[in-house]
Amino acid sequence: MEESVSIAARESDLLLCQDRAVGNPNEARPVLLAHRGGAQEGSPNSLEAIRSARAHGAGGVEIDVNESEDGTLFVVHDAVYTTAARWISDLAGHDLPPVDGIEWSRRDLADAVEAASADDLVVYLDLKSIRRTGVERILREWNEPIRAGRMILASTRGEVLAYVAERVPAATTSFLYYDPQLDIKSLASFVRPTYIHPCFDHLRDPLRSVDEHFVERARALDFGLVSWSENDGGRVGRLADLGFDYICTDDLDTATAAIRPVEV
Repeated sequence: MEESVSIAARESDLLLCQDRAVGNPNEARPVLLAHRGGAQEGSPNSLEAIRSARAHGAGGVEIDVNESEDGTLFVVHDAVYTTAARWISDLAGHDLPPVDGIEWSRRDLADAVEAASADDLVVYLDLKSIRRTGVERILREWNEPIRAGRMILASTRGEVLAYVAERVPAATTSFLYYDPQLDIKSLASFVRPTYIHPCFDHLRDPLRSVDEHFVERARALDFGLVSWSENDGGRVGRLADLGFDYICTDDLDTATAAIRPVEV
């Protein structure tokens, strides 16, 4: 029974992605993800940034998760605390100095999820330096939104996504990758994420690697599409026209002006 429910939930999610992508380009628009929680209105990944995202047009927030030595899940971009040249995973939560003037006690994942949920935002979690215990906690504490597609578990680490799929087959997942020469067809034979997330903002012209053919191949493989963090209005519009389901951005005002995002 559990397997049939999981398959039905995954098929429903994929149909939603395809409907957004192949519909009338003036009606089916992507959801804007506030990159790093909406950094334009506050410190990246901060509660203040997350709480401002909806007002600036976001339908979801992308936030980064790292796990400390004592198992606390923190919302912060980097896994290495640069000032101390130490990995967060080697330090207990109470030993971590402030980041951007914000104490670590105000960067707890539970608080960030609560802030996003209060505004009915999709939570896109980028799982970075995280151990199995951290993943288990996320799957346990937020099982309902994960199964409902309101929390998307994303990572560059295929083993993390494979573990998530093993534990919760109905989970909505996303694979982030940086190499434009990665063959998504070969990826599909090993990792079966709901979405693929090309992180191509390091390229001079990322849209040279993402065109109609790229989108057609992704859809044929049943992948939804999440974009790199894009702040140029013209490129945001192009990603929308290509049929991306989610567009990450640090500049919500510009992205909102470029498209008419759907409410989720």
